[in-house]
Amino acid sequence: MTIFSTNSTLSLASKVRIESMQTVVPIKPTDPINSGRISVSPQNLDSSILGRRFHVILCYNKASDEDSGWLMAGWIKESLSIALCELPILAGRLRVQDSEDGDRDLQIILNDSGVRLVEARVEMKLADFLDLEEKKEAKGEVVFWEDVLEQNQLQFSPLFYVQVTNFSCGGYSIGISCSLLLADPFALTGFLKRWANEHNSLLSKLDAPKTPLSERKKGRKMGSKFSLFVKKPCEFLKVEICSMECLDEKTFCTMNGLTCAGWDNVLGTNETWFNEANMPTYVSCWINSMSDEGSVMIIVADDEETSAMQIIVTFPD
Repeated sequence: MTIFSTNSTLSLASKVRIESMQTVVPIKPTDPINSGRISVSPQNLDSSILGRRFHVILCYNKASDEDSGWLMAGWIKESLSIALCELPILAGRLRVQDSEDGDRDLQIILNDSGVRLVEARVEMKLADFLDLEEKKEAKGEVVFWEDVLEQNQLQFSPLFYVQVTNFSCGGYSIGISCSLLLADPFALTGFLKRWANEHNSLLSKLDAPKTPLSERKKGRKMGSKFSLFVKKPCEFLKVEICSMECLDEKTFCTMNGLTCAGWDNVLGTNETWFNEANMPTYVSCWINSMSDEGSVMIIVADDEETSAMQIIVTFPD
């Protein structure tokens, strides 16, 4: 086995080569073209909000002679195009619009501009990648993301990426990056399951080779401030930058019986696969940002008979 030094993540970055980048749009136009509103004050509309995203990495060994990341990427383009019709917001874009109260609200325009599908290769075996002691930077090389640094570039910036990375041994990974302004981890996980079902259905009809999905991750310590995302059923997403002093007041002070659980328990991505004959050898999920701060997401259940809600707390590394 190859022995890696502490600079192995740097060498990984130099070995990853992007072979192609494509745009995947819904198989049929979104009609009518709607928009979703995001309430955010001008002082909070910065790179820390625009760059907050959720990542999923799924790693697979080569299951057969026909199985490969290159083949998987081709079928992903087909199945993702179909799946996007159920959640076209993933293929939309952001724009800034002045509101009546003087704030500058964001809008998500469902204009079918598309998501990015990235194909890459790396001169490293999958087993060696999984054996890396310091995976933080290494994992960043198998998920693609381009930060939106200027507000006037919003309408041109994708907010959902899929990267298929081929390792030298024939194994491959599927890395997913999704802006939290588009979907929370639960909504995205539901989409992944429906996408996987569509993928399997497509392959079974065509009698073609196939492949899977899953996850996990934890954090540590909140910073002096954090991003607060609040999403209620049938309401627009509200985003704030809060200090630690208001954490109890805004989230936990009136709640009893909280249960702590990891990504794998609450999202259920380990129950999703594109091919049950080839389950992932490694799965990882996390929320990332350009800023060194934690985040709190409050997602109220869409159920009139209960007051259940999910609270996701992430911590800066």
